[in-house]
Amino acid sequence: SPQSPSRTDEAPLDAANQWPGCNRCARLQSMADVASLTLGSTASRSVEAVGLRVTEARFPPNLRLKFHEHDRASLVVMLSGAMDDHLSGLIRPCRPSTVLVEPRGARHANRFGPAGGRVLVLQPRDETELADMSPSAASLFEDVHHGRSPAVARLGWRISDELRHPDD
Repeated sequence: SPQSPSRTDEAPLDAANQWPGCNRCARLQSMADVASLTLGSTASRSVEAVGLRVTEARFPPNLRLKFHEHDRASLVVMLSGAMDDHLSGLIRPCRPSTVLVEPRGARHANRFGPAGGRVLVLQPRDETELADMSPSAASLFEDVHHGRSPAVARLGWRISDELRHPDD
């Protein structure tokens, strides 16, 4: 299936931890390995709500981000565009309606397609918030998950609309 991860025999990054042919990698190479969720984005907005940080970010076409990690677990909903996520020796294709969960500290690299990408990301605000969630909700963030969910994507779009036009 087009959403299935593929194993790679050779790393998609070269020895300098860069995607081959990437003209932005040299600038990104100097950034810390623990990266902001919005690293490389052209626009983003975030709000803290109900124990979660909710972030929407847009990424430019053909952006390649070197291996990095985040200080919080992340549930990523691909709203539009495309991205390949390289994590644990697998490349996971993320197309619209894909949901990807990355545990805290999971080293990964990202490669966006020719249309760039727009994502909605939910992150527990801190470890205590994660511990306070129900066991089933907290366990969601402990392992990598990847799959397509049009229902979650529809909810992601509703959250995105709310971020742009809050009720206040």
